[in-house]
Amino acid sequence: MNLKFVVYVKIETGRISRISIPHHNIDKAGISEDATMRIIHIFEDNIPEGCHDTRYFMDYHWYNSETESFDFIGLSPNRHSVWSSTDGWSWDAEALLQDIVLERNRFLFSSDWTQSLDAPLTEAKLQEWRDYRQALRDLPSTIGNVASVSEVIWPTAPK
Repeated sequence: MNLKFVVYVKIETGRISRISIPHHNIDKAGISEDATMRIIHIFEDNIPEGCHDTRYFMDYHWYNSETESFDFIGLSPNRHSVWSSTDGWSWDAEALLQDIVLERNRFLFSSDWTQSLDAPLTEAKLQEWRDYRQALRDLPSTIGNVASVSEVIWPTAPK
């Protein structure tokens, strides 16, 4: 029986964190030293069906600790989805909010030049930029119900 993969699964969620092809130093099967990962050895004779491709294995399977097996769950609807063996797919609203704030901050950063004392703007244009930047800062409280960053309707920057 040849060891094919070493699979690292997050104990809290069952999500596959990484898959290693064994070489020299192979972590022992069981719980990691920091108690956050379950380390599972996959041998040639117990590879889940269709999981010879490690990318497919990671994207479409999660570990079920009750049955001690890998369940096919399909592809995540988006990167803000979390799988639960009891509830199925759910949203990680906090992760989505963090991504929205990051994108908002990029817009703010790209317009910082408008707020310098020597910006070549008329007072009217400067006020337009202030209003735009305020609308950005008001996000995410004004965005409503979105499922991804691409669904956010961003304020339009002045021309």
